[in-house]
Amino acid sequence: MRRLLLVLATAFLGLTLLAQEPEIKSFSLNVSDLEAKLNSVRDLNDEACALIRVHIASKDVAFDGNIIGDPIWNDGEWLVFMPASAPFLTIKPKGYAAHTYRFQENPLQSYCTYEMDVVLPPIERVRSLVMPSFSISTTSHPSYGLMVGFVKKFGGYIRAKSDFRFDLKTVGICNEQGVMDGQQAWLTGNAKSNRWAITAGGLARVLSPLYVYAGVGYGQRTLAWENSAGEYYKVSSSSFSGVETELGVVFRFGAFAVSAGMQNNSFKFWEANLGVGVMF
Repeated sequence: MRRLLLVLATAFLGLTLLAQEPEIKSFSLNVSDLEAKLNSVRDLNDEACALIRVHIASKDVAFDGNIIGDPIWNDGEWLVFMPASAPFLTIKPKGYAAHTYRFQENPLQSYCTYEMDVVLPPIERVRSLVMPSFSISTTSHPSYGLMVGFVKKFGGYIRAKSDFRFDLKTVGICNEQGVMDGQQAWLTGNAKSNRWAITAGGLARVLSPLYVYAGVGYGQRTLAWENSAGEYYKVSSSSFSGVETELGVVFRFGAFAVSAGMQNNSFKFWEANLGVGVMF
């Protein structure tokens, strides 16, 4: 179970850290631009460099690769000098994931100037979801939980739920006819149950107000009947522990959100999940 929860937490954090990449719209040789020849820069082997004019709408950009000297910001573009043998150029504007452009198909040439057009897609706002939830099972047993998530286009969430009945202690197992250890027990008609689950998974925006989520986790549901001695026996056919799976949707209305979905344990115990919370 610890390994499963660790995997779920790692996947959740990974999804929330997804970032958009800049898009390379074009890369081409500009034969009429003589800047690389008139103001040539030499590499460590005293060979003339190529010049790449990186057109990008940001002054806050980090570059990586076999770059000679510091890139120069010049009125809407970066001037980046690289040896003809340079295999790639990595561009990382602030707030975006790094994008690496490789030159294998069009190797650089000394004294030549190249034009690279880079488009920065609008940065999607990271939204936080905090949603108390209510669950009702096929046996009308309620439980309560909290769903917390983060999402741009894609993201993740984690949910914990319980019925907060932690005092249930059983001394044995019976079947649905009340047979315990081969003998019919005298039952009082009193019953207790216990329910808890932890799930985590992905959260994705389908339309502007509509999100879908899907997750897995681990949980337990126990139903117990009381005998004439005041002892409780677990009902084997109605008690489950194991893998939880769930699927649902979230609708956002401004800063408020509602959710609806289904969850099950071992595909035997089913619940409907309903939630009302905030997404900001």
